[in-house]
Amino acid sequence: MKKDSLNSEKLGFEALRDKETSKVALKKLCKEFQHNKLLNLYNENDMTRFLINVINTMLSMLGFQEELQLFHRKNFVMTLAVLFGIYGSVIAKFPDQKYIILFCVFGFFSCMITLLFIDYYSPCCGHSISFSQPSSISKKLSEYWIYNKEAYYMKISLDRPTAEMKFEITNTSCNVCTSVNVGKLFTENGYMSINSLFNIISKLLLDIWKVEKEQNSKKQL
Repeated sequence: MKKDSLNSEKLGFEALRDKETSKVALKKLCKEFQHNKLLNLYNENDMTRFLINVINTMLSMLGFQEELQLFHRKNFVMTLAVLFGIYGSVIAKFPDQKYIILFCVFGFFSCMITLLFIDYYSPCCGHSISFSQPSSISKKLSEYWIYNKEAYYMKISLDRPTAEMKFEITNTSCNVCTSVNVGKLFTENGYMSINSLFNIISKLLLDIWKVEKEQNSKKQL
């Protein structure tokens, strides 16, 4: 996500619920993407990447924060894999250090398998976008390695037979989704209808916020 959030004390869901702040975000979003054009409307991957880019920018403008714990884990494991690979193939000498080389080979492949497990057990597995309400630096550091239970994950998928684009937002307790015809998101020339997308995502965000709030209220009773 880009660091281009609004100059406002209201961030995240508060910014979204405030009409004035929401209008400013929409105006900035339209200005940034008004000249962007999707060259191939029949390429599902290009269309999805374009939508992800716009939605990520929208979330940043509203003050939501991207969830990066998955990348922290993967980067750490990849660093270990590189160290095993360099030591085993460059520094260690065969045959004098053959057991060290075998250990490095084992460590390297263990890291590769660990990467698969990180993806498999990640709560954002299969989702394109992850975000959460803004939090303090101390809270960020405390959750550096722990998956944020309050995070939200968004999945975008296209149903080719019906030309319906499905948007789904989920967290640990609930999920909401909606489907929209591609024709309402893009013009025939490949330009995106920013207003339509902004309204669709805004409604989804507010829906999951309301559902979550209702669930929390019931738990407190």
